[in-house]
Amino acid sequence: MSKQINYEMPATEQAARKFERYIRGIGFRESTIEDYVGRLGRYLAFCGTVTPSFEDAVRFRDTLIDRRLSRSSINNYSFVIKNYHQMIGEPIKLPFLKHNDKLPYVFDEHDIKTIFDSITNIKYLCILQIGFYASLRASEVANLDDSDIDLINKTIRIRGGKGDRDALLYLNDICVGTLRQYLRRRPKQIIDGRQPLFYSNRNKRYDRLMIYNIFRNVKQRAGITKPGGVHVFFRHSSATLLLNRGCDLLTVKELLRHKDIKTTEKYLHLTDSEKRSKHDKYLRV
Repeated sequence: MSKQINYEMPATEQAARKFERYIRGIGFRESTIEDYVGRLGRYLAFCGTVTPSFEDAVRFRDTLIDRRLSRSSINNYSFVIKNYHQMIGEPIKLPFLKHNDKLPYVFDEHDIKTIFDSITNIKYLCILQIGFYASLRASEVANLDDSDIDLINKTIRIRGGKGDRDALLYLNDICVGTLRQYLRRRPKQIIDGRQPLFYSNRNKRYDRLMIYNIFRNVKQRAGITKPGGVHVFFRHSSATLLLNRGCDLLTVKELLRHKDIKTTEKYLHLTDSEKRSKHDKYLRV
């Protein structure tokens, strides 16, 4: 008698799919759902069970702290763990780390120019220019379709950004020129019923992890050793450059799409070079 094959889905995959439906029902964006399901998978793999205990959760969180992950990353894991335990009917409480509002570093004008000058791949240049000049999040760049780009009016449409908000942002002449070159060379491709602006050689839409890796490799090739990833490059560095060159705080708030201007104010302490030059210019006797 032949042995019967068990086609039942593994327990961890069942748990992941159930959790995906659970947080989708809460109303999270697709990019956030993908990130949270991935974090859950790493948590369950660490615990070795789909019914981890409170002690398992604490041990896992301690390993994240030992690895010196960022506060936001640890808090995201804690949020996933808390919601997973809530879903399986065993609620737990985990402490959340207080957010650090300080920005300890950004890429300065020389760093930015060096990074852009080191890129030889037109697609990578296009990705990083759009992200930087429009102050986007990596997930927003990944979510762009051809139809979101208006080269005539030099605008870019963001669908379902943070807080599920849409936005119409601006592209400068540099970015528009690179986009034109890229679109002339790149064949159009339909993926999941949409026409993504950026996709891989395997005909898969880029995701934010791919964009993280692109920036890390470009930064390394450019010889930039300063800490900071693509979010620092796209958002923190562009905002700081705007302020250093005299752009008013309210305009920067609108360009970065912050709900509260207090969020934008944290960039002010980074403009020390501007304060130094004005100090030396005006405080004379």
